[in-house]
Amino acid sequence: MGNSEEQYEVYLGQVVPFSFSAGIIVMSYLVSLVGAGSTLELINRRTSNKGKYNHMLLVGAAMSMGGVSIWSMHFIGNRAITVLDGAPELQIVYSAGLTAASFFVPIVVLIVAFVAVDGPGEVNWWRIVLSGFLAGCAICGMHYLGNASISNYNCSYVTGNVIGAAAIAVVASTAALALFFVFRASWTSSWWKRLGCANILAGAVSGMHWCAAKGTSYRLSSLQHAQSEMGRNATIAVVICLAAGASIIMAGSAIYSARTRQWYASKSQQIILAAAVFDDKRRILVSPDGFLPSEKITDTFPQKADDDVFDTAHPLFHWMLRASRNWSSVSNLINAMNDHLASVSHSGRRSRSTRLGVELVDSNGELIDNYATVFRELFCVAAASLAARMKENLSDVGVLWDELFTTGAAMRVARPTHNTSDRSFFRSLFPTVKAHELSDLTEKGQVRTQEYGRGSLMLLVRHVDNQRCIDKLEAAGYRFAELPQVMGIITSSMRIRTPNVTNKLLAMSLPAEMMPKLTPGAHVGLFGIRARVNGGGFDVLVNNKAHNLLPSIKFNDNRLAQSQIDFVGQLGSTSVPGLLRRLGETVNSSSNEADFACELRDVVQQLWDLVADPEFEEAVFVPKVMQAPCPPVGDDTQPTTCDLLVFRRIFPIHSHNSCPTAEFVPLQLFKMQQTVYKNSPHHAAFSRLVHREIAPILSLPRPSESSSHETIKGSTSAKETSPSSFKRKLPSSLLRLPNLPGRKSKKNAANCVGSNRMSLASESQTHLKPPPSDCSSSSLNSSRTNQNQATQSTHRAQTSTLGIMVSQEVTVHVHHESAAPKVDRDGNGGQEGRNPVGIASSNTSTGLGGVAAVGMRGASTKVEIGTDDKTWTFVDELLAFCRD
Repeated sequence: MGNSEEQYEVYLGQVVPFSFSAGIIVMSYLVSLVGAGSTLELINRRTSNKGKYNHMLLVGAAMSMGGVSIWSMHFIGNRAITVLDGAPELQIVYSAGLTAASFFVPIVVLIVAFVAVDGPGEVNWWRIVLSGFLAGCAICGMHYLGNASISNYNCSYVTGNVIGAAAIAVVASTAALALFFVFRASWTSSWWKRLGCANILAGAVSGMHWCAAKGTSYRLSSLQHAQSEMGRNATIAVVICLAAGASIIMAGSAIYSARTRQWYASKSQQIILAAAVFDDKRRILVSPDGFLPSEKITDTFPQKADDDVFDTAHPLFHWMLRASRNWSSVSNLINAMNDHLASVSHSGRRSRSTRLGVELVDSNGELIDNYATVFRELFCVAAASLAARMKENLSDVGVLWDELFTTGAAMRVARPTHNTSDRSFFRSLFPTVKAHELSDLTEKGQVRTQEYGRGSLMLLVRHVDNQRCIDKLEAAGYRFAELPQVMGIITSSMRIRTPNVTNKLLAMSLPAEMMPKLTPGAHVGLFGIRARVNGGGFDVLVNNKAHNLLPSIKFNDNRLAQSQIDFVGQLGSTSVPGLLRRLGETVNSSSNEADFACELRDVVQQLWDLVADPEFEEAVFVPKVMQAPCPPVGDDTQPTTCDLLVFRRIFPIHSHNSCPTAEFVPLQLFKMQQTVYKNSPHHAAFSRLVHREIAPILSLPRPSESSSHETIKGSTSAKETSPSSFKRKLPSSLLRLPNLPGRKSKKNAANCVGSNRMSLASESQTHLKPPPSDCSSSSLNSSRTNQNQATQSTHRAQTSTLGIMVSQEVTVHVHHESAAPKVDRDGNGGQEGRNPVGIASSNTSTGLGGVAAVGMRGASTKVEIGTDDKTWTFVDELLAFCRD
């Protein structure tokens, strides 16, 4: 102490000599590097300037940079300064007030800097320059404010060093942030690139500090006391804690990223539901790591047989496709689904999510009861969880894309099957195909190989076109990225094996107004089908950009006139060359149809060029005007139909598609897509179907159940309302239609409604729809009259139940045939005895089809009865022509 007092008396008011400790200088740089690295990791995970999640990351990044990389580095660095011979009483000490202020001031400035730099869209250079300038100011300001807190020395500075230190801080900070955000915007910000940016940023802090320290002189003003030494040590303890916290952030971020990549890799072997959300710039929504938001549906799909492959031809996929376009029909069942899944057998340890670990196969290797319904529930609950993760409602989560993506490692085994649902139809079309030819078909790609050990990825597609929705998703912790920049990350993380994934995602990114669609008017198309050997059923040739459309060309903005419809009916079933010759003859004649024939001939030739397949020459013209659905123009408008003239062609099994704008998809998928367009009248029917199939299994209350059992003898029991009972015979009481044409008495109709009221509510519902094909004007008016009357009766029957109707939907199509044959819009030109509904009579094999005839005043009314899950579309009519 005496020696210190002597030195104090000598150097009081004088500049004291000092030296630097190299080891502590290195340590100070490492502390700054840890702080800079954790700062960039936190900034990398920010997705917006909005949302609590992003606000926490912003404050954390500012504290990591200001508190660790700058403040901690400063005080660790100053410990490297040794005054005189190292006497404790002469070493630098700090005042508490300014030391605390030097901690918070750079944090506040850096918050402003990080808010300024992290703007929407691409890299903005003026933002980066502004942020770099503010960061440099924070570094310089903290340094000189920290020096001002020295209580036993008065500091003086060399002007050149001050300017040089400020330049180092600003330039190096700007360079580090520029590199970081350029890498981040291009999605090439790998860990080693971020580490390089962190080194530059730490160099900005350290370089500025030591440049300024070299130009600093210390004039002794007082001796420190024991309390000052304790305060000095306390500052070092705070620095150590902050550095340890920053190290934990870096380690936690690295562990989280590794676990996330491992999690996505493991999910590639499972059935996964992911969200593909696109903005108006066709950018895709991803996590900060470049991954799609996703949820697991189940570990694997249990196959009933070798040919029971979960693909786009599977009925469960069709149900999911419809459900994603009718989320309102399942949203109120999500809680009940969660409760039901909680009661299903689970494997291993239960998690907070009821769907995780659900076993679809019991301990004996058998499928669990109602496994198909459980699988549907897993899909719906996964979609709800995905919506919750993105802070969205289930109704806004998106619609299911009509393709499955193969993920994970695959082991392929060619195993063609002979168990097809349409075997008789297939053999009638291709009687010469032998079993030994299946191996050749496999080589040609016509037999799907059985594939094991891999997963499937389903995508819910959504387009957001307003800034409010975009801000909401970004506030939830996601970013929009250019598709080419993240395709590598998406495909590698999910291990997607499906070829041309980029092109498929680019097709998804197209907004609705840019997607091909049928518009009102007249079109000519090709209905080409090809048998699928390994899975049963058929594939149909469709537009490769819109799988709900046949390859077609529009040739008139107006509907066909009746004279043109009559002309189409007279053309008959003929091949393309024969039709062109006949149209050419008509063009050369002086008939009234010459102009229409010329127009039709030209568009047929255009279709031939579009298809670009020699098989099109064998296509046969369908002499009937089909009515194809057209989606509505706006949200509040109703869908319409267009006139569609079709050529039908059954392609050989071994044929390849040579049309660059078309591809084959499952026929049942194509048919189902004709019912799921916006504002489709089939949505309400599907909603009732969902409740009929799922509500009994979820043990939901069924109103008026007891009263219906007491009132109706032989009424359906609770067991009979399950989906397995839907194939029972139609009760004969439903054939007594109220107010059929020709009945004068309303009493009988009233009695019919009254006697069947409870039956309609508890067992089935009578619902009259326009027939699948247009009828003549007189029969159409008659059908509309009966439709209104029956709808009122049905409404009264439904009102009496006051709740969910667990029943089977029965559709009754009424056709009023005039005694005098007449050519109508469907081309039934005077063919006596022809069934006006085409395939209806041949569709009775479905288990619930039928035609009942009711006599009336020189005419007949044909009633077609079917169910909503066997929806009639123009595809059925075309398939009927293929059967003929």
